[in-house]
Amino acid sequence: MRLLAATAAALTLTGCYLLDPDLQPEGTDEVTIGIGETTQVDLGTWSPGVGDDWGVPTQIEGGAVDAHVVMNSEVFGVRDRRDEPGTGGSFPYAVELTGLEPGTSTVRIIYCYRTPIAEDCDQGPHEIDPLEITVTVR
Repeated sequence: MRLLAATAAALTLTGCYLLDPDLQPEGTDEVTIGIGETTQVDLGTWSPGVGDDWGVPTQIEGGAVDAHVVMNSEVFGVRDRRDEPGTGGSFPYAVELTGLEPGTSTVRIIYCYRTPIAEDCDQGPHEIDPLEITVTVR
């Protein structure tokens, strides 16, 4: 048992995880992570079948972090939510952030409807402001 705990602690320190790390709540606008660490920020539940899409449209200012949008089983903690009532064809989305080098970056995430991810994309019947997350890598 002690060996398992020591191994888990060592893997966590190196940025690898035996268990999913915490999912930051929807609305989080500032995150601090270490080099090689990964965290996710909840973007809510959406239905990709009707053309909903989230993405990072431009190069990230500052270059300290890698960011991309993940959905469904790639979202941390989704396995824990299996017993919740179903929402049809909707899936959880999150932006995944990985620290690359010390510094601060601003990540911009936008929502597009039935169009490729781009700054000026069509949002269809939705009016969703872009999200910005300030990420500090230590």
